[in-house]
Amino acid sequence: MTPERQAVGPVIVLSRRTLRTLGACSQGMALFDELLALQGRKHAIRVRYTPLADLWLSVSVPSFARWLRACGLAPRANLRCADLSGANLSDADRLFSDPPVDGWTYVNGLLTRRLP
Repeated sequence: MTPERQAVGPVIVLSRRTLRTLGACSQGMALFDELLALQGRKHAIRVRYTPLADLWLSVSVPSFARWLRACGLAPRANLRCADLSGANLSDADRLFSDPPVDGWTYVNGLLTRRLP
């Protein structure tokens, strides 16, 4: 029998009052309401913020994910040394100082697959 892996990451608590006060978008509030209902709560949600949670949020509601990070309400997952082979990195945010990624090129601030 193998021991279960514990989810690693901080637990964040988001309240409706905080999101509204800071001006969350309608998509973000809709997601918040869905999670609130799933958790059976009335005013705040608790989320263990793992790299998977960050990825899920970033893909499903990218503008809300960026907003949460900009407001300091959610951390950015550290995917340093993550195996991204096979990942679709189209339109990934990159910095000029980031190291190159084989098969991809940096065009107008976005990662684009290099054509043969």
